[in-house]
Amino acid sequence: MAMAVRVHGASPARVPWSHRAQKAKRRLVKVSGIDGRVHVGVLCGGPSPERGISLNSARSALDHLQGRDVVVHPYYVDAGLNAYRISHAQMYCNTPSDFDFKLQDSGQRFKDLHEFAKHLQEEMDVVLPALHGVWGEDGGVQGLLEDAGVPFIGTGAAEAEAAFDKVRSSTTMRELGYPVLESTGCSCSSSDTEMELERWLSSRDLCRTTAKLVVKPARAGSSVGVSVVNGLKEAVQACRDLEERGIGKEALVEVYAQGGIEFTAIVLEGPHGPVALIPTEVELVDAAVDDSSSLEEDMIFNYRRKYLPSDQVRYHTPPRVPQDIVKAIRVGAISLFRDMKLKDFARIDGWILQPSFKHVTSPSPDKHYLKTPGGIVTFTDINLMSGMEQTSFLFQQAAEAGFSHTDVLREVLSHSCIRSGVPLPEHLVHAPDQTKSQTKRKVFVIFGGNTSERQVSLMSGTNIWLKLRSFVDLQVTPFLLASIDCAESLPVHEYPVYELPYANVLRHTVEEVLESCHTSLSQSNVEQLQALREFVVNDCQAVGLSNAGRLWDPLSHPPLPKCINMLEFAHMAKSNGAVVFNAIHGGVGENGVLQGLFEAEGVFFTGSGSSASALCMDKALTGDCIQGMEQLGIFSAKKRTVLLEELPTHMNKTTPWTFARLANELGSEEICVKPGSDGCSTGVARLVCEEDLVKYVCAVQQGLPQIPPNTFQSSHGIVEMPLPPPSALLFEPFISSRRVVVRQQQGKGGEQLQCVGDSNWVEITVGVSGFRGQMHAFNPSVTVAESAVLSLEEKFQGGTGINLTPPPSTVALPAAVSQAKLRVEKVANQLGINGFARIDAFMHIKTGELIIIEANTVPGMTPSTVLFHQALEETPPIFPREFFRLVVDYALEEKA
Repeated sequence: MAMAVRVHGASPARVPWSHRAQKAKRRLVKVSGIDGRVHVGVLCGGPSPERGISLNSARSALDHLQGRDVVVHPYYVDAGLNAYRISHAQMYCNTPSDFDFKLQDSGQRFKDLHEFAKHLQEEMDVVLPALHGVWGEDGGVQGLLEDAGVPFIGTGAAEAEAAFDKVRSSTTMRELGYPVLESTGCSCSSSDTEMELERWLSSRDLCRTTAKLVVKPARAGSSVGVSVVNGLKEAVQACRDLEERGIGKEALVEVYAQGGIEFTAIVLEGPHGPVALIPTEVELVDAAVDDSSSLEEDMIFNYRRKYLPSDQVRYHTPPRVPQDIVKAIRVGAISLFRDMKLKDFARIDGWILQPSFKHVTSPSPDKHYLKTPGGIVTFTDINLMSGMEQTSFLFQQAAEAGFSHTDVLREVLSHSCIRSGVPLPEHLVHAPDQTKSQTKRKVFVIFGGNTSERQVSLMSGTNIWLKLRSFVDLQVTPFLLASIDCAESLPVHEYPVYELPYANVLRHTVEEVLESCHTSLSQSNVEQLQALREFVVNDCQAVGLSNAGRLWDPLSHPPLPKCINMLEFAHMAKSNGAVVFNAIHGGVGENGVLQGLFEAEGVFFTGSGSSASALCMDKALTGDCIQGMEQLGIFSAKKRTVLLEELPTHMNKTTPWTFARLANELGSEEICVKPGSDGCSTGVARLVCEEDLVKYVCAVQQGLPQIPPNTFQSSHGIVEMPLPPPSALLFEPFISSRRVVVRQQQGKGGEQLQCVGDSNWVEITVGVSGFRGQMHAFNPSVTVAESAVLSLEEKFQGGTGINLTPPPSTVALPAAVSQAKLRVEKVANQLGINGFARIDAFMHIKTGELIIIEANTVPGMTPSTVLFHQALEETPPIFPREFFRLVVDYALEEKA
C-alpha cells in the first residue's frame, strides 16, 4: 500500500514530544531490560544516488557496534521507499543491487512506512539512520521516526530540513554572521533563470562570460551533481542538466573559491556540549589534461574522488595551514553546530579563502575570529550523516584524537541514548580493555606494494586488520610495504616496510599512508602535531567524551611509525611467533617471491606457498597445469604470449604479430589481452581490431597508469594498467558469455534480474579455502558488469558492481552449479593452492563444465569482497571476522 511521504516545508500535526518521550521511555525500559543489551536498528539504502555508500556506512556500524552489550538489527529502504528487514549477511553485499531484486519475494517487507516505524518503536531501543542524501538527511526519515516516537541518532527533522537545503542553509549562515561565499538560488526550469542569474552576476561585478562558478543541486548529497562552470551560459545549462538528470529542480550557484583550501571537520556532541576534531584538508591534485572538457573533473571534490581510491585527491589531517586557522575552523564548526541545533555528530565542509578574496560576505563582530591573517574561514555544506566507510573522515579524525572505530561509534550511540532516556549497559562506552588480557597470538597484516592493485591492497589490509582486532586473544599490527620507484632493481629483502600507528592506516591511498608516515617522522611536525592532538583530546574529555586518547594508553600520544626493511620484518615476525597475513595483491606479494623469503626465514604466513603462488601468477603456466583435465570437464582457453617488441605501435607497421594473426591463431574474431603475470583485472581489455591492439600496446609502452573509458571500439570503463609495464602480453579468445542484467522496475521501486544473450556460458568467481590437497569450494558468484571486462572497482570497491551469490536458477541450473564447485576444488588441488584463494572461470549453465580464466592466491579482501558473500552462504554461515580468523588458523596449522 502506498503511503504519503512528508512534504518538506509542511508542518503536520504531531503528538507532543513529551508524550512521545514518555511512551518511548516505557517501551525502552521494557526492551532493554529483557537482556540488558541495547538494540540498535541500522537503516541503509534510500532513494539517493549515495545508497551504495549508505550500505557501506551501515556495514561499518555493524562491524564496530555489534557486541555482547549491543545488538545491531539491519533494515533496508529501497529507492521506492519500501522498507525491509535484512540479514547481517546482506550487509556485506557490494551494493543494494546485489539483493534488491530478491526483496520482493523475501517475505521481510513491511506493508508501508507507518508499519515500519511502528515496528521500530516496539522493537528497537534506538535507530541509526545511516542514510545519505535525499530522505536520509533532509528531515524525511527523521520526521517518520519522530512521529512514531522512535529515538534516533542525529539531528531532528526540522533542523535537518533547514541544514540540508543548500540555499536555505547558506542564507541562514549569512544571517547568523558567518562569512559565506556569494551565491544565489535559482530554479532549474524557469524561463527567467538566465535573466535572474545575469542580474546576480552583474550585481556582484562578475563577468557573464568568464566568471568561474559552482552549481550545486539545492537538495542533494554534498557530492551529487556538483559542477564547475565558466560564465552565464554554462551555469544555466548546468542547472537544466540537474533537472534533466532527475537530481533537483532548484540549484545553488556560488562563486568558485579560487585559490582556496578545502577542508572538512567532524563535530561530536558529548554530554556537556559539542567538540570539533582535527580538521582535514582536501587537496585536489591537478591532472594532466589537454582540453577544457575535463574542467569539471579536474576542479571539484566529486563523488568518485570522495568514495573511490584516486591519486587525484589527497587528504591532510591536520590541514597544512597555521594553527590559528585550525583553531578558527574548530571554534567556528562548534558554533555552527550549536546555531543550527544539530545533534550527536555532523560533518561540516568549507574553504580557507585567501585574505584578498572579494566574493565572500563579511563576518559579524562575534564571528570575526574566522577572518585570520592567513585566510578567511567559510563554511559551505553541512552533512548530518557523515559517511562511515572504514577510512572515512569520521574515523580518520577520530583516530587523531585517540578513538578507535568502536570507541567513537559507541560514544555517539551513548550520547544519543542518554539524550533520549534509553537505559545503558554498564560497559557500553568503557568496553573491557583488550590490551591487558592474556598472552596473545601476534598477527602482522602487511599490505601496499608497487602494483596497480596497491590501493585495493590497502583496502584489503585495513579491513583484515580492523576485523582481526576484535579478537581478544590476538594482537594485530598493520604494516605497509612502501611504494618505491626503484623496486625492480632492489632485492625484496631490502624493500622498505613501515609499522603503522592506528591513525596512519586510515588513508585512501598507499601514497597518502606513506606521506602520513613521513609527516609523523618529520622533526618539525612531531611536537606541533602531538600538542594539537593532546589539546583536542582534552577538549573531548571536557565535554564528556571519555574514550578520547584511549587508543594510546598508557601513553598520552600515539607511537610514531617505524621504518624497517623486509628482511627485518621477517625476523621480527619469526622472533615474535607472529603470523603474517599477506594482503599484497600482485607483484612480489603474489608471485612467490615474498612467500619464498618467508619460507626461508621460517615465518608463518597466510595463503599458498612460493611454488603455487608463482604458478598461479603466471596465467600461461596456470593453463598448462590444468591441460589434461578435459575429461573432467575442466578446460583452459587457448593462449599466446607475445613479447611487447613483436607487437605493432602504429597502424600499417610490419611486425611479427598483428591483430589478424592473433585472431586467426586463437580462432576468435575478438581477443582478450592481459599481462602474462599480474593480478586479476589489471590491464584486461577486449580488442576487436588492429587499431585497438595498437592503442593498447602504446599505452603499455608509455607506462600509462590507466586507459580512459571507451578508448577501444567495444564499450568499457577505465582500464587500470600494470605497473611496472610488462615485457610480454598474454592473448586469449574473447569468450562471449550470457549477460546478467539488473534493471529498475518502472514504478515499483525495486529491481529485476534479466538474462541477455543465448550463450550457454556465464562468468563466475569461486572462493576456496582449506588445506593443500583438501580445498573446499564455496558457492560461485556471478558478477554483473557494466562493460565486457570487470574493472578493479567492480570487483573490489563497495558501492560498485553487482554480485549474485549463488547464481539464481534463472541463470544456471542448480545441478550445474554443484558440479562446478566440485570441479573448482579439483583445480585448486591440482594447482597446489593452500589456505584460501579465488578462481575465476566460465561455467556452462547446464553442465557445470569450466573454462578456467585464472587463480588468485591473494584475492581481494575488501569490506564487500565476494568471498564474504560466498562464505556467508555456507552452512553454518562464516562471517567476515571468523573467515579471516580461519585463514590465520590455516596458516598456523599448515606451516606447523
